[in-house]
Amino acid sequence: MITSFTSAIKNWVFAKNGNEMPIARTVDFVVDPQNGKIAAIWIASTDGLKILAVNDILRWKDEEILITDNNELLKSEEFPKITTILGREVSIIGAKVFDSKTKQYLGKVRNFTFDTISPRILSIHIQKGIWPFCHRRIIPRTQIVKISKKGVFIKNEADTKAKIVFGNKKIANLED
Repeated sequence: MITSFTSAIKNWVFAKNGNEMPIARTVDFVVDPQNGKIAAIWIASTDGLKILAVNDILRWKDEEILITDNNELLKSEEFPKITTILGREVSIIGAKVFDSKTKQYLGKVRNFTFDTISPRILSIHIQKGIWPFCHRRIIPRTQIVKISKKGVFIKNEADTKAKIVFGNKKIANLED
């Protein structure tokens, strides 16, 4: 299933062996900056902030995630691989986006879409300027060159037409 960060955040987590009540709620994602894969999910449970490895997800649909039981929700230090990723993790939402050649600032990441099966980032949604008069772009994964603490660096393809939008209505095209 393809979904976005903004629609997947605050999904309910249910345990297969539990009753019909949710056991936790998603808070954020742990994205490996080397390959753009979602390695784990930060979960808010009654026991505090925990980590859920994406490999432990049985089903992910609409607004719910199904796992076998709540023993799969662990503290981050209990996942050696995740601890390594957390050391180099970069927050994708709000990250600055730059052209990899010119180092020109292109905007900030406002959302991203991902595939719940792979689970890999498919595209990032960037915005430059203030709503309602802003430049918005969707950058496919194939154009992402590097994700680092400084920001996201992309290959700026030949199609560099920007859109000025008012709400959801396009009102003009501009050259970058």
